[in-house]
Amino acid sequence: MAGFAAAGIAYASIPDSSGVIRACYAGRNGHLRVIDTDASGTCTSSEEPLNWNQVGPKGATGERGPSNGFVSANYSLFPTPLPETFTDIGVRLNLPAGRFISSATVGLDNGGEPWRQVAARCFLSGPDGAVTSSSGDVEFGDSDASVESGTIPLAGAIQLAAAGMVTVRCSALPSGVVFTAPSTITAIEVKLVANQSLP
Repeated sequence: MAGFAAAGIAYASIPDSSGVIRACYAGRNGHLRVIDTDASGTCTSSEEPLNWNQVGPKGATGERGPSNGFVSANYSLFPTPLPETFTDIGVRLNLPAGRFISSATVGLDNGGEPWRQVAARCFLSGPDGAVTSSSGDVEFGDSDASVESGTIPLAGAIQLAAAGMVTVRCSALPSGVVFTAPSTITAIEVKLVANQSLP
C-alpha cells in the first residue's frame, strides 16, 4: 500500500503586503538579496536593509514631447450658406508654439442649384489673423468652366511664438448658394527650415 505525504508549498510575497520591496545589502562584498518580510525574512548584522516601492508616487507632468511631425486634424460641416464676407467655417486647429506647415482641404457644393453660378474663395490664417495661404476664385454652377461641387486646397508655413488657433475662412459671391462639405485641416511640425541655393 503506497503512502503519500502531503507537502506544504510556500509562496514568496515580494513585494510585501504594503507594496514595498525589501532587500539586504552586504557592504563587504556588494551582495544584494531580496527578502520576504511577510515570511519573517530579516537582514543579518553584517547587512544593511534597503527598501523601495514597486510603484512610486506619480511624478509631475513633463514637457510636451516631439509630435513626430503630425499634429492633428479637425473636421467640420458649415451649417448655413456662405455669405459674401469672409466667414470662419469652423475648420480650425489648436497648435502649440513652434513652426508648422499647415494645410487644409475645403469641400464645397453649390447648394443644389446648378443653374446659378457662384465663385468661392478661402484662406488659411494664424491666430494673429495673418493669412498663410489663399485660394483663387473657384467657380461652381452654370458655366462651362465650373462644376457643382469640388474642393479648395490650402497650404502654408506658420510660426507661433505661443499656442494658438489656425482657422479657415471662406466667402461666396453671390452669397446664399455655396455650402461647405466636411473639410479637414492638418499641421506638420518642422524643427528646422533651411534654404539652399544651387551654384
